[in-house]
Amino acid sequence: PGLWCALLAATTRPAARPVGRALQRLQAAHWHGASGARDRARGREPVLASAQSLEALAHDLQLGMILSPGNAKIKLMRRLGSRRQRERSGMILLEGHRLVADAIEAGVRPEVLLLTEEATQAPEGARLLAALAADAALAACASLAPQDLVHGLSDTLTPQGVLAMLPEPSLPVPPAASLVLILDRVSDPGNLGTLLRSAAGAGADAVLLLDGCTDAWGLKALRAGMGAQFRMPMKSGQTWAEARSQLEAWGCHAVKADAGGQLSHSQVDWTRPMALVVGSEATGLSPEVRADTACATISIPLAGGVESLNAAVAGSIALFEARRQRDDARSSSTAGAAKGREESRCEAR
Repeated sequence: PGLWCALLAATTRPAARPVGRALQRLQAAHWHGASGARDRARGREPVLASAQSLEALAHDLQLGMILSPGNAKIKLMRRLGSRRQRERSGMILLEGHRLVADAIEAGVRPEVLLLTEEATQAPEGARLLAALAADAALAACASLAPQDLVHGLSDTLTPQGVLAMLPEPSLPVPPAASLVLILDRVSDPGNLGTLLRSAAGAGADAVLLLDGCTDAWGLKALRAGMGAQFRMPMKSGQTWAEARSQLEAWGCHAVKADAGGQLSHSQVDWTRPMALVVGSEATGLSPEVRADTACATISIPLAGGVESLNAAVAGSIALFEARRQRDDARSSSTAGAAKGREESRCEAR
């Protein structure tokens, strides 16, 4: 009779919800792991409480949940740390409140958006939650996930608990351009991202990345770019000959930055259509660019026996010199036009 009672109870007991079963697995994995041993020694069960809190928050925010590291989306996001996998899948990974929010505001729609409970409670989380509340389609892409799972996909020492997977954006270069940045074998992602950010801030129209540059869509380059990749038209994988052809179509003159240049960056007439070439931090300009005598070599005058500047710093200084000259030219033109109108009014009197 006891066996029959047990069988009857098993067949009539309500099935656990899928989320409930996942929470049970999560707690069991933690309980038998090293972190679980520490918790037992302290006499508490924080992960179970956290998982239950996560489920309640998901219900309140009407978001999905991802709890398993074996989830297909999690597996793909983990692979996107590799440039080859990004190029093969056409997908990229974003990390951090600001970068993900910038992408959304630039019109880029994530296919997967992962948030930890802590990320929703951070001051920066309000911006993302407002975007989710205003866009049902965006909210459908978002899921809450345990902190350990999200942090395991991060490459930073202090993860913010926000990750997004989305198709690599593609902004076509414009039919006309008057200020262009060309990156020649820039291999450091921090420098590349900083140069993209400076190009966007200086008002450049496009960026051409020659063969040998690091990937503009890697996490380090994206963090350094602070969203510039979503707003700056870029063309990658260019040879110098292809870049030259594009500059001719735009009617742009080109100068290349090098510590040995005899022409100061401030002596260049940046008010005409111009392109700036910045080379590798380690090896400088490529032989093809260096051999192009039609492309003048410029440098930034330095004091105190300093030999050279970081590639990102040097490129940024030249870009903002171009911005300064163009702003001055516009101001002079506006002032001249206003003076002419005033003189005309005086003559009319």
